Amino acid sequence: MDRVLLEGFVALSYGYPPRFRRGLGGLLRDGIRHRIDFERTRGGWVGLRTLALLTRDWGATMAREWSAVLEVNGSGVRPGPGEDVRGGEEPMQAWIHEVRSIIRVFIRRPSLGLTAASVLAVGIGATTLVGAVAWGVLVRPLPYPQPDALVMVWQADPQGGDRQNVAPGILSDIDDTRSVFDDATGMIFFSNGVSHRVGDRLLPATARQVLPDFFDFMGIRPLMGRTFLPSDGELGASPVVLLSHDTWTRHYEADPTIVGQSIEVRGGGAEVVGVLPEGFAFPGVSADFWVPLIWDPTIHFTMDPQQRRVGNLHVVARIRDGVPREQADREVTALARRISAEWDDAPADLDLELQSLSDFTTGSTRTTLWLLFAAVGGLLTLACSNVTTLYVSRALSRRGGLAIRAALGASRTTLVRRTAVETTLYAVLGGVMGVAAASSTFNLLLSRAPFSLPRQNELSVDVAFILIGFGATTVCAVLTAIAPCIHARSVVGGESLGVDGSRVTRGPNRLRRTLVGAEVAVTLVLLVASGLLLRSFENLRSIDVGLDTRNLLTLSIA
Repeated sequence: MDRVLLEGFVALSYGYPPRFRRGLGGLLRDGIRHRIDFERTRGGWVGLRTLALLTRDWGATMAREWSAVLEVNGSGVRPGPGEDVRGGEEPMQAWIHEVRSIIRVFIRRPSLGLTAASVLAVGIGATTLVGAVAWGVLVRPLPYPQPDALVMVWQADPQGGDRQNVAPGILSDIDDTRSVFDDATGMIFFSNGVSHRVGDRLLPATARQVLPDFFDFMGIRPLMGRTFLPSDGELGASPVVLLSHDTWTRHYEADPTIVGQSIEVRGGGAEVVGVLPEGFAFPGVSADFWVPLIWDPTIHFTMDPQQRRVGNLHVVARIRDGVPREQADREVTALARRISAEWDDAPADLDLELQSLSDFTTGSTRTTLWLLFAAVGGLLTLACSNVTTLYVSRALSRRGGLAIRAALGASRTTLVRRTAVETTLYAVLGGVMGVAAASSTFNLLLSRAPFSLPRQNELSVDVAFILIGFGATTVCAVLTAIAPCIHARSVVGGESLGVDGSRVTRGPNRLRRTLVGAEVAVTLVLLVASGLLLRSFENLRSIDVGLDTRNLLTLSIA
C-alpha cells in the first residue's frame, strides 16, 4: 500500500510546472515517504489519512503554482527550461516590486539595514568631507580670469635656499618682456601687524599693499565703489583703502554708505573707496584692508622703484596666450642673465624662477590633503569590507531559502536583482546619513582644523560637495553588492543546495575568508600608517630648537 501511494503521488507530480518539478523532484519523493512513515506511527487507517492529506496539499500547491504561471504569462503557456516564473513581468515593475518588498522587510527587521547603513555612513561622511576640501583647495580653478596662465616670479637663491622676493627694478624689466608675459603684471607686498579703530576700540588687523593696477590685472570687480586708480599710487596722494567683505560686515555692519567715509587705519585716516566681493582672498589668504603701494625712497632704499639689489615684492604675471611654460622658463632665465650684465646694482648670479599661482596658493598643503584623502579612502574601503562580510554571512544563513526560491523557478536575474536592490538601498541610506552629517559639521570642522587651509573662504556645501557624496555612495553600493550577488548567482546552478537539501558547497566559505583577509589587510595598513604618523609627530615635538620655550608667549604690537 505504501509503495502504491508513493508511486501514485510521484506520477501526479508531473502535473506541476516543469521548473517546480525539476527543482523539487527529489525532495517531493522524500516528503511523501516521511508522511507515510509518520502516519504509520499513529496507527489506524494509514493509507486513507495519508491519501487525504497529500491530496489536499498536492491540490493546493498545484493551483498556486499554475496560477502564478498563468498570471505572469497570460496565455497559460508553461515556462520553458531556464525561464523565470516571473518572466512576463515588465523590468521596471520587477525592480519596483523588489524595492517595495525590501522596504517592508526593513520596517519589520531594521537591525541589519541600520547596521550596514551606519558603518557606510562613517566612511561616506569622512570621504565627502575630505574630498570636498581637496576639491575646493587643490582641483577647483582659481577664481581669476585665465588662472592657468598666472605665475609667481621669484629670484632664486644662489645658495639653494628658499625663493626670494623680486626687486622693484626687476619688476619693470619683467613688465617689458612682451614676448613672454601679457601687457599687465601685478605685484603684492604683504604688510601685517596694523591696527584700525572702530568707535572707541583699537583692533588688530591685516593689510596688503598692492600696485594700483593689481585688481584690474586680476579681474576683480568691487562689490561697492571702485578699486585703485593710478593716481592713488603717486607720492603725496591722499590715503585710500579698500575693505574686505568680512571686515565690512563684521566691523561696519554692512553699512551701504561706507564708501566715501574716513576710517582710522595704521594710525592715520584713510578714505574708503570700495568694498571687495565676498570670498576674495589673495593668494588664498584673506586680509582686512588693501591699500595702494606708494614708492617713497625717503622711507627706505628698498622703496626705490629702480633698485635691483634687494627683493621685497611678490610678483604675479600672466603668460601670453600660446606661450608654453617651458619657453617662458627659458625666456625668464635669459632675462635674468641680461639684467645681471646690464645693471651694476643687480646680483651677479641673478636667476629668476616661475611658479604657477595654483602651486603657490596651496603650498605644502597639497601633500597633506592628498595623504588625508588616501587615509579616508582606506577607511571607506574598510567600511565596505565590513558591510560586505555582514551581507555574505547573512546570505549564508539564508542559503536554504535562496535554493528553494531557485528550485521554485527564480532565475539568476531575479535572485541577483533582489540582492543588488537590497545592498543599493542600504548604501543610499548610509550615503544620506553620511552626507547629512558631513554637511552639518563642515563649517565647524574647518574652523577647528589643526592647520591653516588656503582658499578656506571658498569652501562651502555646494553642488560639488553633494556630487562627491554621491560618488562615494555609488562606490559603496558597487563594492558591497559584488560578493552577495556572486553568491546569489551561484545558488541557481545547484551549488548551494544538494539533492537532499543538506549539502552546502565551500565556495561561499572561501569568499567569506577572502573578505575577512582583505579586511584585516586594510586594517593593518591603516594601523601602520597611523603609527608612523604618530611617531613622526612625536619626533617633531622632541626636536631641540636650542631655546627654552617654557612659559614663553609671543605677541605682535600694531
